[in-house]
Amino acid sequence: MVHGFLIPVRDDFEMLKKLLTALDDERHRIYVHIDANVKHPPLKALEDCVHQGVLNIFSSYHIYPGGANNTMATMKLLEKAVADGCDFCHRVATDRLPAMDNDAIREYFRSCGDKAFFTLREVTPEIVDRVRYYHLPARMRDSLLSRAFIGAQRILKVDRMKRFPEKKLYRAGTEFSLSWQSAREVLNNGHFILDCFRHADHSDELFVPTVLMNSSLADRRTDFCL
Repeated sequence: MVHGFLIPVRDDFEMLKKLLTALDDERHRIYVHIDANVKHPPLKALEDCVHQGVLNIFSSYHIYPGGANNTMATMKLLEKAVADGCDFCHRVATDRLPAMDNDAIREYFRSCGDKAFFTLREVTPEIVDRVRYYHLPARMRDSLLSRAFIGAQRILKVDRMKRFPEKKLYRAGTEFSLSWQSAREVLNNGHFILDCFRHADHSDELFVPTVLMNSSLADRRTDFCL
């Protein structure tokens, strides 16, 4: 069983090196997306952390907190992992190490079957507003113009979710573990993800659970455990 680890990173390279070292295993493929705003990432130092697994590094998107490019970067890594034949794809954060060692990861996911692991969170009216309204690019979100733009949409009763009446909005943490089938389902909904979430705020918490919980695979969800 081959595991793919998807790791978007902004600039915390010291923690990333620790994570790469921990995940290094002949059964692992590691896919890192580095914020394109970083001019000189320590590529050699990162490559030196992986000796048994396969490391792929990308830098396609400029990343800002809450921006849609976070979602696009994750989709790029997921697409590559699925194309490489990974049986499970895990999106992991760089602020902590996995709760399991590599042997435990292999044994656990071998026994769990074809599931999707992500922990659902409450969808409040404020969360719905992340998608309901058009949001300016992330680097402008705290500006007076952005607040005025959202205020005008409230007055005009803009609701982008009306374009997707068959979809219920779901929210989860940004970390997930997806079987190959669940990962394919997310990728097959790429057009919907782009259309629904490219103008949204913090869509990286929304796109995976919204796709999978509105699909025939919804009953395969369980909480994230890695």
